[in-house]
Amino acid sequence: MATHKLPEWKVTAHTGDPIAKESHLFSRRFGRTTYDVNPKVCSPSNREWQIISTNHCSTQKKCQLIVEEYRSKKEIFNLKLPDVLVKQVLISSDGKFIAYSIECHNQQDDVPIHHQMSTALDDLYNDYKENKDIEMKIQEWKIYQTDTGQQLQFIHQSRITASSLQCRMLAFCPVSTTDQALISVSLDQQSIDIWRIHGKNMEQLNESMTTDSCKIAGCQFIANSQDIIVWWRLPTLEDAASLDQDCPRIDRCQIEIWKLKQWHSHQSFQVPAFVDYTDVTEQFTVGSTMEDGFQLIQAQAIYQNNVILFLKYLGFVGYLTVQAHQDTMLDLTPAFADLFQLLHKCDHALMENMIICDNHRLIALSTNCTIRLFEMIDGQVIAHTSIKCIEFVRELTFAPKQSRHLLVYCDFQNRILLTHYDVKGKQHKWNEGPNQYSSNDILQKVASSCGFIDNIPVIAFLMKNKINLSYKILVYHGEMLQLASTLAVDGEFDDCFIYENCQFMVLFYAQYCQDDPYEEESQNNPKYWHIMATQFTGLQDNLKDHQQFQWSIMTDANQLVVLKSYYRRSDETLLFLVQAMYEDWNCRIIVLKANLYDNETSFFLDGQYSTYRHIQLIYSDQYNFLTLHSVDDESDERVFKWYKFGETTTETELVQVYRYDLQHDGIACKIVIPVDDAKDDITVKLSQFRIENKAHLRQEWGVKDANLFLKTAKRYDFERFLLVKENDFVMLSDQLTLVAKGNSKKLLEFKEYQQYKCMENAFPNKYFMLIDFMNCKILIYDQENVELIQVIEATTLKPTMIKGNEQQTIFICQQQNDQYCIIKAISNPSN
Repeated sequence: MATHKLPEWKVTAHTGDPIAKESHLFSRRFGRTTYDVNPKVCSPSNREWQIISTNHCSTQKKCQLIVEEYRSKKEIFNLKLPDVLVKQVLISSDGKFIAYSIECHNQQDDVPIHHQMSTALDDLYNDYKENKDIEMKIQEWKIYQTDTGQQLQFIHQSRITASSLQCRMLAFCPVSTTDQALISVSLDQQSIDIWRIHGKNMEQLNESMTTDSCKIAGCQFIANSQDIIVWWRLPTLEDAASLDQDCPRIDRCQIEIWKLKQWHSHQSFQVPAFVDYTDVTEQFTVGSTMEDGFQLIQAQAIYQNNVILFLKYLGFVGYLTVQAHQDTMLDLTPAFADLFQLLHKCDHALMENMIICDNHRLIALSTNCTIRLFEMIDGQVIAHTSIKCIEFVRELTFAPKQSRHLLVYCDFQNRILLTHYDVKGKQHKWNEGPNQYSSNDILQKVASSCGFIDNIPVIAFLMKNKINLSYKILVYHGEMLQLASTLAVDGEFDDCFIYENCQFMVLFYAQYCQDDPYEEESQNNPKYWHIMATQFTGLQDNLKDHQQFQWSIMTDANQLVVLKSYYRRSDETLLFLVQAMYEDWNCRIIVLKANLYDNETSFFLDGQYSTYRHIQLIYSDQYNFLTLHSVDDESDERVFKWYKFGETTTETELVQVYRYDLQHDGIACKIVIPVDDAKDDITVKLSQFRIENKAHLRQEWGVKDANLFLKTAKRYDFERFLLVKENDFVMLSDQLTLVAKGNSKKLLEFKEYQQYKCMENAFPNKYFMLIDFMNCKILIYDQENVELIQVIEATTLKPTMIKGNEQQTIFICQQQNDQYCIIKAISNPSN
């Protein structure tokens, strides 16, 4: 028997903006549960990076703290803990000490301590308590030495010794010193204490700073320095003498930079607590309350000749350059609107992280699944770029002592995925100058479509500008997805469609209309939908508006959604299969037809009393579509319908209606599809389906087909749909998910979370592509032998649909975030 060398497939291009493959250096998974915390990394001198992480946090298994070498995974330290919920882990810059914390609770009544504390200014911060960057939780910290495994004792100034420290925040100094230094924020959140490690003890020093009854809102070391930046909110001057008021107004924040070595306030600034930004005027305005603007939630600083302050407000991040000065307070509030420069604005989500690298040249921000990087020199943004992550970004950090290396922690299948990027990799594209609004923030994807023209992949996006509400088409083509054409389009649109081997695309728009909206509904004032389909030619080179088709349909539906669209070459007809959805949650089928040759249009609206609760599309092609309807939510009544689209001038025909009760009758359905796609002669056979009535099934269907239905069903399965094309078949469940595929030689069953998701994939020429949603994999099967031949790990792709060209050498893969990638065969099969 001859053997075949099968091709291998790889992802070759992507429509998003991820870091280039060459910049993605390394990935590792950490933790075993959703409660495991983000790892931390250090870089000891002349040694491999070390990383601390947790395993089995807050489970019946013993929680572990593990320190290991970053790449080799050589274990350096292992500490087993009781069944506790670790909140945070730290490791010193030299890797000699680790710390972990648990959230504090009062021992008497098990209520968190911070819920019992009350100070005069507590009400002052009610607006902030829901924000994790502002509200510092009380945690209990313990510190261990990694080489001996010995726990360190905390010795307070009062000489009281304790095995743990309760505080609001704890941090190791990022610069290694003879005696490792730490800082902590006190329980009342009004002072910073300094600790140094001497032998087996942590000793509190005499130096500290207090905020004169104001609560510290943020405190951290400035990157790669012994300087500390701390900030807090101030009461307004008129309220300073009456701090016990129920709700005193606040309009400023105090920011101070302290030198750890000499321990003094090096620089001090005041900035607005509330700031707003107007897109139209591109100007900042300073407010006095939350109603007047966004609140300040984080402050950072870098040194580049002068001090550059980075301020993160709820809706944007900006920066201002401050002339060097010492030992004086500089009030930046009066001139703030002129001094403050926008770094990035985000309307749709909170920016979770803002970090600065060790050499103070790179700044990184994260929003949901997107990371934005900015490079600065002498107080100016000289370049920007972005990284697209498929998963939500939990945390990010620049690698210590190597500023071009970014470590990103994402959620991944209840674990933590750490991905290591070289953000200055030679293949990575940095754009010059600032990018205050990235195109991904301004342009919103409305719809997308994909297909093949002469076996070449083509992908189109319909984009909407969120600022001026204009629309644009972007078309990518080729195995590297080059941008082939763009076109700004007039009007509003809902959807777009590309058709196989057609050099045009169609934009679709449906608008709900009423002749006189101020009159009650009547025969003289009907409600109707005005629908437009606009054809654009020159898909791959010179996109332009060609012709438009219109329909007016009287119906009081709330929404119209296109389920499927085809271009039928035999009579040059566009077909739209539309689902109309009503206020009472019922649905109805509408068919729209338009002839490209004579511009003639027609429509079909399913009968007035043919509304159903749910409509599922079982099968469709250019001539037929078969649907499954649920009558209502209260009953098990189902309706199977077979329609023929008909010609342009011929009305859509309802060929067959089959009613059944799900529990009592069930349904077995066999659809035989012609080998020639240009023919419309499908055949449909239906019967009851009760798995316990095997004899009746075999009598009705014959042994072969009956056994197929029975083998792929369990006791409580009442619906099975068998699609057959020549010798190949697929079996679908009641949810129209794939449960089996095979041919006359072999049957292969699948789990229902594995989907082919595209009707064109059901009967391929050579290779059958399947998506494993649960494990983020693309499974490739040999069509003839129904054998698994390759698995593509797609954890960073999150595929939802995949379709191939006729030769099956290139596949288009759609992702959860509505981006696309190309999967290409990199070697050809040969004997």
